[in-house]
Amino acid sequence: MKYLAIILFCKLLQPLLNKKCSMELSGTRMFMRYMLIRQFAAAAIALVLCGGMVQAERAMLLIAMAFALCLTVCTYAGIAAMQSSAMVLVSMFEMAGLLVPCVVGIFLFSEPLKLAHIIGLMACIVSAWLLTGESRTSKERLPIKAWLLLAACLLSNGGIMLTQKLFAVAVPNGDIGAFHFWGFLFSAVFSAIILLSAGKEKEASKITPKLGIYGVILSAALLTISMLSTRVSASVPSVILFSAVNGGGLLLCTIVSAFVYKEKLTVRMVAGLVIGAAALMLINLA
Repeated sequence: MKYLAIILFCKLLQPLLNKKCSMELSGTRMFMRYMLIRQFAAAAIALVLCGGMVQAERAMLLIAMAFALCLTVCTYAGIAAMQSSAMVLVSMFEMAGLLVPCVVGIFLFSEPLKLAHIIGLMACIVSAWLLTGESRTSKERLPIKAWLLLAACLLSNGGIMLTQKLFAVAVPNGDIGAFHFWGFLFSAVFSAIILLSAGKEKEASKITPKLGIYGVILSAALLTISMLSTRVSASVPSVILFSAVNGGGLLLCTIVSAFVYKEKLTVRMVAGLVIGAAALMLINLA
């Protein structure tokens, strides 16, 4: 419960600052420079937590590389999608990514789903649909690019959860700090590759000190969420852990979007909040 409270606090910080960052970011090169700051900052924090010494086991490095690829895609796609989609809609697709570890866990981790779990997961999806049904202030349809970015958010965030669980199970005595050091370091390398391949794109904006500070805070929040989720995933079934983390995060995001960013909170969305809370209770009590 203590770990979950810390995770949800960090989840609360993410929509607050991600929306601010998305308003200042434009162009692939600027995105990647911003991500370099974030990923290197997270790697540096993880290195400090390891006392400056990190393990480099083969299994750890391979899983960390897969984690880094998913993290890079999820971070980029999430911020890019926010520029043409409401914050709640992006969070909904990221939350739906919990289906990936839940379904794969049936076969890979011997974590069968109970009927109550399946009902709870479906209720989470219904809740997310209600929460995002009227979330956009614009009546225009989302472009194909936005839908592709949202799909990338779903699959990549699901991949992050899956690699966290995989590391906890496959490397039971592995150093979680070292795993995240390599993961964020690899993600920084992937970001640098994208940056170098982006060409000489003309951009008027630069990374401001304020944007850099937001990035470092978000890095610390993301590192905390990931490390605690990885630690807990060794003993908690995927459906319970990731539903609580991601479902709770979506509920918090909805509240933040309504009260901080003044995105319209309708009766339909209130119903989504109620159903979402009930779904999380059902999953955790099953």
